[in-house]
Amino acid sequence: MSAAESVEVLAEGVPIDCGGMADSLAGCYGAVPVVGIAAAAVLGGAALAAYTAFAVFFPQVLNALMGIPATTDPMGRRSDWADARAHPQSPTRPPDSHLAGGDPVYHRPGATAIGYDESTLRNFDAVAPEPGYHDVVVHGERNGLFRPGVVGADGAAHPSNYTHPAQIAEAIRGNPHYGGGPVRLVSCHSGTVAPDAGVAPPAQQVADALGVTVMAPTDAVGVNRYGPAGQVPRIRNGGQWVTFYPGGGTDG
Repeated sequence: MSAAESVEVLAEGVPIDCGGMADSLAGCYGAVPVVGIAAAAVLGGAALAAYTAFAVFFPQVLNALMGIPATTDPMGRRSDWADARAHPQSPTRPPDSHLAGGDPVYHRPGATAIGYDESTLRNFDAVAPEPGYHDVVVHGERNGLFRPGVVGADGAAHPSNYTHPAQIAEAIRGNPHYGGGPVRLVSCHSGTVAPDAGVAPPAQQVADALGVTVMAPTDAVGVNRYGPAGQVPRIRNGGQWVTFYPGGGTDG
């Protein structure tokens, strides 16, 4: 095979050693008049200047045209990168299962915990059991939902996604040590709800989902961070425990 026959090509009829501006305008694609080369250079320069000006003054429009997500800034970095909640660490304590949304769930006889921040696991390990009840430890909100805790990229505790009471009920059912019976929510505000929430208190929703009575606090609840195991959970601000029954009705 001759040297001419052994030259690889990038495309049909274009030798691999073609590619420079002069080559492409002259040698590789045939002779082009000098005036044509000058005109091409001017037009190319004008197009480059127009692109640069558009990129400077209309970066968001340019990003959209190029398919760059709106969640990035002009440097291509995610705008939520500074939010440690967007980048939770993996649990150091292996969970027993997970919610559908990915939040870790922990099991032991007589208790279920959802979330893995220090406060959740501390209450899970230290709370004294209430005879006849299955304890459920998870962060609660005044809007009728739960919000499992995570550990962010900064090593601090952060709330995770809002979680519907039906998912908490599923987590309880998934604990092999739970065979039915009353539940106690060691979960802040789960025995009440904001007036404008438009839903029943979380404890009522769990009671309806499981078909069992559920006891829950009307304010923040928890144990002493530095206390021993076997602590009775305390409710802040004069709150109390309220018992909810399936289908409605309360005591407390």
